[in-house]
Amino acid sequence: MQWVKNVLISASCIVTIQYPVASAYGASFAVRSADGGHLAYVVRRGEGAVSMSEIWLATERDDGHRKLGTYPGEPGSLHFAPGGNELIYLERSLRREAWGSYFYGGRSLPIARNQIWRLSLDGAGVEPWPLPGDLQPLEIALSPGGRSLAIVGYRGRELARVDRGVWISNERGDVRLLFAGDVRGPIEWSAEGKTVLCRIEDGAKSIRVHVDTGDAVRKDIKKDISTIGKRGRESFAHTRTSPAMRGADNADKALGLIGAGLDLYIRGRNALQRGNEARAEKMFEQAGSAFRKLHDGSAKYGLSRRSCARYIEVCEDWIDADTRNADRRNCRERLSGMLRLIEGFKRARNGTEPADFQELHRWATRSVVANARDGSERKDRKTILKVLFSCPANRDYAFLSDYLYRHEGLPGAPTLACFWHRGERIDGVTDRAGGHTTVSRPPAAQVDSLASSGRRAIDADDLDRARLIFRNVARQLPRDPEAYIKLGHILLKLKRFEESKGAFHRALTLGSKALAHHGLGMLYATWPMQRHFAIHHFTEALIRNQDFVDARYQMARVRYAMKQRDAELEAKRVLTMDPGHAGAYLLIADYYLNLSWEFEKAVVWYTKYLALRPEDAEAQRRLGVAYLKVRDYSRIMDHLLDFVRKHPAAVELMPIVAISAIEQDKPDMAMAFFKDYIAKLAPEVRQLYEDIALIASSEELGAYNDATGVNRRTYLNRFWNGKDPDLSTPVNERLLEHYRRVWHALTDFSKGKQPWDARGDVYIRFGEPDHRSRSDDPNFRQSLKVQRVKERLAYNIYRGDVRAHTFVGPVYPVRSLKQLDGAWYELRDIEMANASASAPEPGDAGMDDHEHTGDDCAQCNSTAPPAPIDSVRIGILPLDERLGFGDYHPVTSGEDRSTVPWETWIYTDAGGGIEITFTDEIGSGTYDYAPVPPNQGDLSIGETAALSRHAPHSVYRRAARATPDFFAPRHDLPPLDFHYSLADFRGEYDRSLLEIYYGVPILPGHYLPEEDVTRQVLTHHAALISSSQDTVYRKSHEMTYEATGNRAGEGLLTPDVLKLNLAPGSYRLEVKAQDRVRGRMGIYQQQVEVDPYGEERLQISDLELAWRVGAAKTYGKFAKGDLNVVPMPSRTYKKGQSVFVYYEIYNLEKDLFGQTNYTVSYAITSGDTPGQGGNISRLFRWGTGRREELAVTYEQQGALAQEEEYVELTLDEQVPGRYALKVSINDRNSGEAVEKDVAFVISR
Repeated sequence: MQWVKNVLISASCIVTIQYPVASAYGASFAVRSADGGHLAYVVRRGEGAVSMSEIWLATERDDGHRKLGTYPGEPGSLHFAPGGNELIYLERSLRREAWGSYFYGGRSLPIARNQIWRLSLDGAGVEPWPLPGDLQPLEIALSPGGRSLAIVGYRGRELARVDRGVWISNERGDVRLLFAGDVRGPIEWSAEGKTVLCRIEDGAKSIRVHVDTGDAVRKDIKKDISTIGKRGRESFAHTRTSPAMRGADNADKALGLIGAGLDLYIRGRNALQRGNEARAEKMFEQAGSAFRKLHDGSAKYGLSRRSCARYIEVCEDWIDADTRNADRRNCRERLSGMLRLIEGFKRARNGTEPADFQELHRWATRSVVANARDGSERKDRKTILKVLFSCPANRDYAFLSDYLYRHEGLPGAPTLACFWHRGERIDGVTDRAGGHTTVSRPPAAQVDSLASSGRRAIDADDLDRARLIFRNVARQLPRDPEAYIKLGHILLKLKRFEESKGAFHRALTLGSKALAHHGLGMLYATWPMQRHFAIHHFTEALIRNQDFVDARYQMARVRYAMKQRDAELEAKRVLTMDPGHAGAYLLIADYYLNLSWEFEKAVVWYTKYLALRPEDAEAQRRLGVAYLKVRDYSRIMDHLLDFVRKHPAAVELMPIVAISAIEQDKPDMAMAFFKDYIAKLAPEVRQLYEDIALIASSEELGAYNDATGVNRRTYLNRFWNGKDPDLSTPVNERLLEHYRRVWHALTDFSKGKQPWDARGDVYIRFGEPDHRSRSDDPNFRQSLKVQRVKERLAYNIYRGDVRAHTFVGPVYPVRSLKQLDGAWYELRDIEMANASASAPEPGDAGMDDHEHTGDDCAQCNSTAPPAPIDSVRIGILPLDERLGFGDYHPVTSGEDRSTVPWETWIYTDAGGGIEITFTDEIGSGTYDYAPVPPNQGDLSIGETAALSRHAPHSVYRRAARATPDFFAPRHDLPPLDFHYSLADFRGEYDRSLLEIYYGVPILPGHYLPEEDVTRQVLTHHAALISSSQDTVYRKSHEMTYEATGNRAGEGLLTPDVLKLNLAPGSYRLEVKAQDRVRGRMGIYQQQVEVDPYGEERLQISDLELAWRVGAAKTYGKFAKGDLNVVPMPSRTYKKGQSVFVYYEIYNLEKDLFGQTNYTVSYAITSGDTPGQGGNISRLFRWGTGRREELAVTYEQQGALAQEEEYVELTLDEQVPGRYALKVSINDRNSGEAVEKDVAFVISR
């Protein structure tokens, strides 16, 4: 059939259409009639979305081409009817890209439904094949008899497919579902017309379905079946353009109108997605105009008029569509896009689904937004992604997503669900086709289930999910106030205050008055300057429901936050309504701890609360603070220590236990708790404990800042070693006190400023003040030292006779009322009445935690109860007796006109005695150094200088320069007098051996008459720190002396020795002795130079004074070789008592015969009469097993380079006094000479 070949060649030469978008042409296929006399083919003009399809017919008789029709869109299926007198054509709609589809690989959607046309070959008629309006055909096949169509398609919209599969339609338009499932084209009939064949499951299988019975047979596709649906088709390739068909073609103009209409339509849809309805309507109108021009010129362009009319109708539908319908359709598109985005995430993560929308959003942002070409495109993609995650029906909120993801309990378990469309639920369901959406009307039970899941989310503290759920519930139940109440509280917790306010007001209009007022009260309670509105709303709630317990409780909390005394009363009213209300117990306890400072009562109420909530670690911490305030450290150890050990996560209790351990003389436990606590802190908080800026001198701080890494850690160790007040213990008490001070600053001085205000700086540097007074808690108890500091400061500032005034507050002037007018006197009368009315009942006086001792305490009125807040403001002084400058005045017992909160601290020892006053100038809770009163021209030069010099900040700076680190170790034990002395010798491993000798007097208190025993239990400590402060040596020993009878007597000592092998050099030595029977302790410190004992030259050790030297029968602590040397730590001998001296000689040189030869000389000088010597009556030495008498100077020979020597000196003629013994060694072999001396005392 040569003519067919010629036709195909000619058809392939259709003119190429030039269109602004890269355009082309192409004939997809051709079909022959059954008798072979006709050939029909489809030619595509244009490219991409802007295209149209031409139906051409060629006949064997005339060998020519005739166009039967042109349709906008890509080519569809084409079939000859069996009679050969008509064609069946599937017109495919114009398509657009789905919103944000490039986030998941692209997806196009049809603008209108595909249409099936019946075209007569003579061009006389074009009629649609009748189909239901909701059936969308994707592929078609004509039955061999020509009376039925097999259709692959779905019912419903593209994104809301309900039934998907193969349909059979007859000529009347009756359709029936033949096979339901994920079916894909192409499709074809069997030759006998009994079955149809198509693909399923992503083309991996084929299925053959019997038309009458619906029986289906599936098969795996093992070979190419691309010929399915292509019987009778002839494919052909492109060749050069034929000039014969170019003249009558207006296709380029038609494509221009199609492109314009499609572009405007897409702009309209995008405007709707962005929420711009006005722009969308304008775009749809212009798109309709473009398609109307196409429709009106259809004859000229050869287009199907009825096909063009469909696009006009689509645009008009969108113009006329109500907002709800438009939002619903756009929502489906977004849900479908989200489903595909989730599938993309799963492909990228090996099948793992996103945990939530946040993870999905982050992935999409990194995958697509970050790869944008420039900033403008990146911004646009962010906007598109934001829109994709939200429902278009939501125009008031801007959260990450309006959809529920994998929400439990929904029928069908959809991947996504949207309840935002009132009265409807739209689900996003995952399927093999990429996902679809369904619309249903949720029953009331389903909304109730949704609300239940929202409440579970609240309980799990998943507020974002709870917010999303209850917003959907409120949308579905617009007249239900409970949903708005829940939503309001959730938004309040999320700090979306305005939205929370709107939800509560909505509930108020719906009739839930009490709950809505309660919610508004909770809202206003979060704003410090509007808490009075909170009280108003809680009152309104109680008016409407007198049994509303939480409204009463929240009112009590607000009054507590406003520091009102009524807070206690309101909280106790809560307990009358609900005796088991734990929060009320806690609030009352907090009131007593933080507002009224009645710490014993606070302990009682915290205990009541913890009986209901024993696992509340924060309440346990507050109870611990209350225990600290009343100094009940034993109860902390009994109660909180066990709690901390059982609850390792209760980190904030550790410092309280540590401080209690400090107070109970358990420094090891205290340091362990503090170090464990600090190690668990966040790095930025831990740094506050490690920072030394507030206690280091400028030189130390400079060295610290210059050090980095390991060097900084080494410097810190040296720094703290140098400040250790008790080297004998392994715990650095100064570092422990630093930890305590920092914790106190963070706990008590951080409410207005982080990490603390000016009070924290002062407290960390100088510690607990000796006296503290506050504007809301004036302290009338003042020791004599405190009074002297105040009087001295007052005289320096005000001059004159200041002793007539008693300063109960700051001496330094603070901001006060300018003058005493009528309002002041009225205030005075009111406060006097309040003070009288609020006087405590007998036995109900508040606890006072200010330290005072014995004679130092001078109380203004020792029997008066503590003054109520502001009751000091009752004194009015005559004008000529007032102190101050302008609007600034001190606070005295006669008058307090201060208008700012103040706090004044007195240190009696730091800086020679200083007062530092802090004020809260703006009422923010942040205290700073009291400012210098401004000079408004009424201050003299001297007054200005005095105010500047004594300004609190200036005082602090001067004291800090003089004493960068103020710390006075506490020693609660009474002092113990004891004796000690030192001597160093050659040690091991090139070190020196330092011996420290102790002697503790045996006093009458050591005799126990009931047992007739004299008993001493002693602990001796010794510690040395090197001059570089990087090395510390410690040693301790416990000894017990016990003897029958009363051995106490004057001059009797219990000797002991501690030996430390250490490197030679300079050290700070600390020796300590504790008498555990009498409960006393003594500490001494001195600088020590430990000599090196090498092997290069003649050397002599220190001279050890001994009480007795004899042969060592056993090796004990006093043994030295064969000798037993009992030290004399007091270095004091009675008249007539022998003086024993032990020493060692090193590096004696030997002669050729291996013998040493040296002389030893002894000389005594009087310390009381310089230049006058003393006489040694007799000199003895133990040798060859017997006591030998020696000359004052004698010659000695031996065979050892090191000799151990001792002598016994009898000083019968010496008068009592101080003496010095000098021992000289002269090595006759080497010619070297050395000498050492030692001082001692002869008593009467």
